[in-house]
Amino acid sequence: MAGGVVFSALQMLPFILSNPNLPPSLANGILFIDFVALGGFVISVYFGVRNVKDTRIHGRWMIATVFWSLLPALIRFLNYPVGKIVNWDLNFTELVYVTNGLVFLSMGLIILIDYSKEKIIYTSYSIIAIVMIIMSISYSYMVEAPWWGNFLKVLLKN
Repeated sequence: MAGGVVFSALQMLPFILSNPNLPPSLANGILFIDFVALGGFVISVYFGVRNVKDTRIHGRWMIATVFWSLLPALIRFLNYPVGKIVNWDLNFTELVYVTNGLVFLSMGLIILIDYSKEKIIYTSYSIIAIVMIIMSISYSYMVEAPWWGNFLKVLLKN
């Protein structure tokens, strides 16, 4: 099943880059988020399968896959249906920061709950929280970086 998720995501990426209705910086930003989320998803599945005998660790890695999948989906969900209903005027970059903040707060809450019950901080959740911080710091740079746009064109053969 995880292979199907990865395969379908990889099939979608070239269409984002070649969409004439998206400005290049927006396409670069969407693809940056999608690549980060896809990489995190693959790593979480790998470590989940690797730790299948320890159900606590396995379960935390499998839950992490949901958060990686949730990241791009939540941005898109907040942009169209919620954004239209509430009538807010957020651009895509602001939505990325709002979503990263929500995911980071969710991870923080889950880390606190796990720590209060088991006195342990699971690596899977810590990685998500750290990546959200790094992604928030680097997002504005990545969407405008010429090398990133060129890399995407070469990688996705556009």
